[in-house]
Amino acid sequence: IGVAVSAPTTLRGCWIQTRGVCAVLTSGTVIAGNEAAPGLGTGGAIGPIANDTQDTNPHVAWTMFASASGAASPFFLMIDG
Repeated sequence: IGVAVSAPTTLRGCWIQTRGVCAVLTSGTVIAGNEAAPGLGTGGAIGPIANDTQDTNPHVAWTMFASASGAASPFFLMIDG
């Protein structure tokens, strides 16, 4: 659906971003300018697209800077199209 700043609860809503620059948890090492997809390991993270997983993990963002796994990295989201 998108990236939430915090987890929504029954008493509190949240902002869900679907397009534009957003800090997202990184799964795997990403390189600036490459495509990114939902990560295979950590839930809620996105990471680099491998050639063999492109069909199962659709392109949802472009990486903006190189970053290591586990970091909150800036991505340009394009979830809404």
